[in-house]
Amino acid sequence: MTNSTTPQTSLEGKKVKPFGLQDKFGYMFGDMANCFLFLGMNFFLTMFYYDALGLNPALVGTMMMVIKFLDAFTDIGMGRIVDRFKGTKAGKFKPWVLWLAGPTALSSFLMYQSYMAGAVEWVKWVYVIITYILFNSVFYTGINIPYGSMASAMVTSPQNRAQLSAWRGIGPTVAGLILGCIPMFFQKYYYKDNGNLNGGFIMLVTGILSIVAVGIYLACYFLCTERVDLNQHTGPRPSLLKSLKNIFTSKAFIILAIATVIQVVAQLSVQSLNNYLYRVAFYQSGLFGKKSAVFANYYQVISSIAIIVLVTPVTLQLVKKFGKKTVTIWSCLGAGIAYALVFAFGFILRKSIWAYLFVSLVPYIFAGAMTAITFAFINDIIDDMEVKNNVREDAPVYGMYSFVRKFSQGLSAQLGGVALAAVGWVSKIKDTTTGELIDNPIENNFHTANAIYNTVNLGSAIVFIAIGLIFLFLYPLGKKVVEQNAQILHERRAKMANDNAANFSADPMSMEEAVSLEAGELIQNEEILNKNHIENNRNNNINHTDSNDLRQQLRDYDENNRNNDKN
Repeated sequence: MTNSTTPQTSLEGKKVKPFGLQDKFGYMFGDMANCFLFLGMNFFLTMFYYDALGLNPALVGTMMMVIKFLDAFTDIGMGRIVDRFKGTKAGKFKPWVLWLAGPTALSSFLMYQSYMAGAVEWVKWVYVIITYILFNSVFYTGINIPYGSMASAMVTSPQNRAQLSAWRGIGPTVAGLILGCIPMFFQKYYYKDNGNLNGGFIMLVTGILSIVAVGIYLACYFLCTERVDLNQHTGPRPSLLKSLKNIFTSKAFIILAIATVIQVVAQLSVQSLNNYLYRVAFYQSGLFGKKSAVFANYYQVISSIAIIVLVTPVTLQLVKKFGKKTVTIWSCLGAGIAYALVFAFGFILRKSIWAYLFVSLVPYIFAGAMTAITFAFINDIIDDMEVKNNVREDAPVYGMYSFVRKFSQGLSAQLGGVALAAVGWVSKIKDTTTGELIDNPIENNFHTANAIYNTVNLGSAIVFIAIGLIFLFLYPLGKKVVEQNAQILHERRAKMANDNAANFSADPMSMEEAVSLEAGELIQNEEILNKNHIENNRNNNINHTDSNDLRQQLRDYDENNRNNDKN
């Protein structure tokens, strides 16, 4: 395996700086910039559409869900583009981060133009659809897929790739914490007097975040180093259909995709229910009152940072010793059992918010171990496919996985609302005097407390146990297989490098003097010409015009040979 503490050599033979902390920070910054924009969309966009633009929530949800299916084409298409890109001196994937940082940030900012509130309804919808597609399906896809694929080009060691995955997980947490603080510290400007979102303030905030995101993208570009030349293939690049066949015949990819859909849908749906859990289960304690849901968000973000600091280092050590598959199984089964216990003792825990918060950290810690290494599975799958198919397909595989995650996020937005309605939560009621829909008082929803608590904790227990069992019995890439694949690919690339070096040194046309094939041929023929030209003059006493034009000498030489043959 490659030692990260010593200088490494790329396939082109150039010395590159060793993999280290700079790469980890750089890779973390990439996803931090992504999440300033993408998580910002989750934080602000739907409320901006509802409150600032006055759009119908049901139609907004439908629009977002439909556009997620467009991502199936743009994600795979971008994967193909990146896969066929030969790269620059900076690498195969890094240049896309540099080129698309500005357009991605600008397209994000364009979604929050508060002056569109005064436009007619159909103009609003045209504006919303175009800007949402530009950001979500075009530019964010364009920068996220090469960024996600870049880990394979930065380092080959499975353990180091796991470290990159863990550091990547820090980026969204930090971005989420900063975004979550905006409503708390700027509450006076965040809402209008009528309680609706202040569209003008959100436009200002997202403009600032877009500028910051560009700076963080640039930090990712300059700090990360691509060390592995992934343009070296042992077979021809496959067609789109062949590439899709390779992906969907990979058992490891299919299992990871199924587990990801279950995990993302369940976790995001539960996260949306958590806001209501705190509002109805702990409102009566008077500790947080109406702000209990806001407190829940901040508590979750702060807990995430604490878990990253404490859990991630331990997780990486366990991965090094036991492998990602085994650690994921322990993580999921441990989280599932812990959530089941939180559910079972709910009759005690719901009496104190502090007791509930403390105990619910246990399953959160277990689940955090899996979250830290999720993206490292993709690199293992890409390696496995290269071993079997003799072709490297980083970007297409990551593009398909990106679509799986986006689809899961869209599905969770729908299922969260369905789950809330299923437990009996009523958001709006009719005013008895005016007949208009008004906000339903929290007191009218206290009856949903038990159902929400059970759904959050029992549902999470079932989901994590299911994912653990899926990995235990179905996922094929254990530690031994991953290391064998890494060794096979290392030997293949070393052999290719040696073969290329041997061919280069044995080829006379590779000399610096032979700047082109034509020049090389002329130089070689000039030596033959000089030798034979003297011999011909001696034997045949033929006088030749001494020409400085090399091509003219070659023509004279050929003519002499023809005359000799005739004689």
